[in-house]
Amino acid sequence: MTAEKPRAEPPSDERPPESLWLATTPETDYEPLADGLEVNTVVVGGGITGLTTADRLTDAGQEVAVLEADRIAESTTGHTTAKLTSQHGLVYDFLTSKFDDERARQYARANEAAIDAVESRIDDLGVDCGFERLPAYVYAASADDVETVRSEAAAAADLGLPASFTETTDLPYDVPGAVRFDDQAQFHPRKYLLAVAESVHGDGSHVFEGTRALDVDPGDPCEVET
Repeated sequence: MTAEKPRAEPPSDERPPESLWLATTPETDYEPLADGLEVNTVVVGGGITGLTTADRLTDAGQEVAVLEADRIAESTTGHTTAKLTSQHGLVYDFLTSKFDDERARQYARANEAAIDAVESRIDDLGVDCGFERLPAYVYAASADDVETVRSEAAAAADLGLPASFTETTDLPYDVPGAVRFDDQAQFHPRKYLLAVAESVHGDGSHVFEGTRALDVDPGDPCEVET
């Protein structure tokens, strides 16, 4: 559900940097919640986490209400780097040393599965959101960091990730070394999420904008005050 009306602009001193994702998609126009409503699950927040959660729940047969205080996929999600990757800094060497290989491997598998899940959902929805498989890199800023990066590459590869150490990247300048993760991805997150929201909204499920969750009563049934 989208509308082409112009965006309301905040004062210039409060305005975040312009987002490509927002600039290349229409503003959404879901109605606020007006009356009480009973559903199986309330999801608070309409970013990528909330909409993905709602999408999974509706797919499992639940009736869901997404409550977004402002507009969906506009805040953190609307200004994301838009990469889908199992590579989050130098995390795997830390995980294997802090915990153990099995728990680090579970984390790695979950991240890889998440990329595959997004790709599969894009195919299901038939949405053109520029999904593309590409390598991801974390590079050493100086020669002093090379061994740290090399250790990360080895730890990630040992966990079964498509990781390797390299001295060659696509950057326009040389780097002393980098860990490369193959078969990662990038996409247009907002084009994807607008399609997800449309899929969620309907058949007893709802997306509400301009609806802030104020309090939660964890009774039976649970009640969310807006």
